[in-house]
Amino acid sequence: MRTRMHAVVAIVSLVVVTAVTTIAQSTGQIAGTVRDSLGAVIPGVRVEVASPALAGKVRSTTTDLNGQYRFSNLPSGTYSISFTLPGFTTQKRDGIVVTNGLSGPVNATMAVGALMETVTVTA
Repeated sequence: MRTRMHAVVAIVSLVVVTAVTTIAQSTGQIAGTVRDSLGAVIPGVRVEVASPALAGKVRSTTTDLNGQYRFSNLPSGTYSISFTLPGFTTQKRDGIVVTNGLSGPVNATMAVGALMETVTVTA
């Protein structure tokens, strides 16, 4: 009877360890640095990732003082990512694949966009 109990415990333990390992490997991350056309880092850029693999479909963050961002624990799938900041042209990347805990950096270079001004004259 003890041998059976040990066998059952061993099998259940193996199943749990396998499941946890599979779950841990089915997520990944997207991270990178955002710079301007001269190579300077840009803090405060709004970065959004979107994918059908996400429950809420979109996650967002902003770049830190070093122009860096990171999205962790992303489910495996194909993502699009966009970078926006007033005064700069919006950048978008499609087809970024996150799989089995592996992903590469997704850096962006943003160019200065057209500035729009509105002048209101009252008499």
